[in-house]
Amino acid sequence: MNNNNLPLAIALAAVFLGAAPHAAAAVLGEVAALSAMGESFRAEIRLPGATRADAECFRVVAAPGGEFPSLRQGRIAISGSGADARLVVHDAARVGEPVLKLVIENVCESRLRREYTLLMPFGAGGHLPATAAPAAAPRPAARAPAA
Repeated sequence: MNNNNLPLAIALAAVFLGAAPHAAAAVLGEVAALSAMGESFRAEIRLPGATRADAECFRVVAAPGGEFPSLRQGRIAISGSGADARLVVHDAARVGEPVLKLVIENVCESRLRREYTLLMPFGAGGHLPATAAPAAAPRPAARAPAA
């Protein structure tokens, strides 16, 4: 490397190293919490290092075709901070499908997109009873009085 380019290389390295923490905030993690079928949609996705301002950079977009229905819209917010930060997706529509596709796109930095295929848990009304009530024991037939 030419010594004349050394200051430029150091300046570029400093710029890229300074941008690295912000780029790490855009890494969408795994789903941490999920609403049940029959409830309004809510999903929490791990997003370490995110701030409340980062919520403006994310959008819910419809999945292109596919075999599963997709969430087409949703409100996005950030909850928590630091390593515990989460991207929270809400939609008032009740979930009626057992499998749902969720696509989140980062529109600020590099148009990164992450697709999630979600297996929705059953709600409280959808659970089968843990134990059934015991059936009444049959009564012995009454004997006719002796004549």
